[in-house]
Amino acid sequence: MGFAFLEFQPTSHNGRVGLILCHGYSTASSIADTANHMLGEHIFDGIDMELQTSIDKIATLVNSYLKEKSPIQELMLLVDMGSLEDIYEKINPLLECNIGLINHVSTASAIEIGNYIKQG
Repeated sequence: MGFAFLEFQPTSHNGRVGLILCHGYSTASSIADTANHMLGEHIFDGIDMELQTSIDKIATLVNSYLKEKSPIQELMLLVDMGSLEDIYEKINPLLECNIGLINHVSTASAIEIGNYIKQG
């Protein structure tokens, strides 16, 4: 059974939520931490997906995360590759918000998207 790490810090999000999902031990949380530092505020949370972790386990974590962040108007999912590119198919179907998904996430793209989130 694989392990997934969720770095979550409760903050006000004004209905806009940024979530980074990546394969690896600390990839998503590291990108989220660096982007937040460069942006000067907490925009992103990160969920790390170790290679042995199933997409269903990650979907469960994402759905729990979204429940904690509710209400959400806009969700930006930044993912690295593979099965995470289809995570939107497993997100709670009752979630009534706009969802944007960007693949091949990098620190630079997270900062750029974070700036857009900050600007509304």
